[in-house]
Formats: sequence, structure tokens, C-alpha cells
Amino acid sequence: MKKLLLFCILFSVCGYLSAQQENYGTRLGMGVEKKLNNWTFAAEGELRTIYYVRLISRGSLQLSADYKIAKPLTVGAGYEFMNYLDVKYKDYQLRHRAYAQVTGKAEWKRFTFSLREKIQLTTKDETDRIKPNGKIDTYAINPAWLSRTRVKISYNINKSQIAPYLSFEANYQLNNPDGNMMDNYKLTLGATYKLNKKHSFDFYLLGNKDISLIADEEQSKFALGISYTFKLIEKNKTK
Repeated sequence: MKKLLLFCILFSVCGYLSAQQENYGTRLGMGVEKKLNNWTFAAEGELRTIYYVRLISRGSLQLSADYKIAKPLTVGAGYEFMNYLDVKYKDYQLRHRAYAQVTGKAEWKRFTFSLREKIQLTTKDETDRIKPNGKIDTYAINPAWLSRTRVKISYNINKSQIAPYLSFEANYQLNNPDGNMMDNYKLTLGATYKLNKKHSFDFYLLGNKDISLIADEEQSKFALGISYTFKLIEKNKTK
């Protein structure tokens, strides 16, 4: 527990030193996971804030299923229901997102390298975007197709419950009518803390760089995140 508390304090200090008030946010997640043979089913809720914790920018609930084809290769799909803060109109609007992904992993000594390719589709509610003339102000891209490529490196510390990691993600537009371009980049430094087989925590500091000029969600440039996962494990049956 001392290591866990020290790690939380370290990430908090780094976040406050590296970000100004107008571009700093937080992310809080909680999920449950169940493995069944080669399948992994999960449900996760997440809450995001901007301007520290003064304004909620997004709330979401995600359901997913992954299937391990082989030890280094996994395919999966999921659905996410979101309530977004619209940048232009400063109100919350519902969105639906579906995705499919492929993840490959490779191990070398105590390092684990993973590459994930995800294709996602997001539909946006435009009914509340009313202009002064009474017409609906439509989004530039709706529905939005996006390709998300993530590279992640994690390290398994000998006889330790903490596994630090570093990841980089690049998101690319797939159906921009004015020409597809890079949407944003994300760099994440974090660590997973496994309390036991059932309970685990993830602490991370995320840096986000928007490239597209048509973003409709207000995001912080830096975010301090904490997530908790509970794994459903069957008890050993006794005769």
C-alpha cells in the first residue's frame, strides 16, 4: 500500500506541474471483467472532466467482447453509449459508438509489446444544435469513421505488483468530406497495480494533442486518470 500511495502522489505532482488550469483534466473509470475459455467479456463506465474537476466533459458506458485466436493475437468488438459536452453549444448530447479491433502481442524478457488497430463508428445527435434562424447546425462529420492505432510497451517488475507502461496512439479520420487527416495524438505514461487476482488499478498521465480543426468535443491537453477493474473468478469447487 505504501508503494501504491507513493505512486498516486507522484502522478498527481507531475500532472499539476506539467499542465495549466485551462488544459488539465481527470478521468475516472470502473469496470468488471469475466473470462470464459478464450473469451473475455467486460463492462466499463468512465467519467471525464476538464478545468481540473469543475466541468464534466464526458460520461460513458462500454460493453465489449474479445476472443483470443492464438496466444499473441486477439480480436474484439464493442459498443459505447456516451453523453458528450458539445464545444460550440456548451450542452450535453448523446452519442453511440461501435468498434472492431485486432491486437497483437509479443514478449521479450520482461517487456511486453502490443499493437492494436481499431476501427470505430460514432453517431452524433444534432437535434439540440439549433441556429438563431431555426435550422439545425449539423456536424462536419456525422457519422464519423475513425482508425485508431496504438503501440504499448509494458514492463513486468520481478516480484512486484506494479507494472509500468508507455503507450502512443494516433487517430486518423476515414470519412472527412474535405479530405481525411490525422485527428489527434495521445501519449500515456502509467502503471497497473494488481492488488490480487480479482482487483486491479490503473494509474496514468495522458497527454493529448488535437490536430483536426473541426473537433466538437472539448478535451484537456493533460489528464490524470485512475481506473479500477474487478475480475469475476469462479471459486474452486470442492467435492
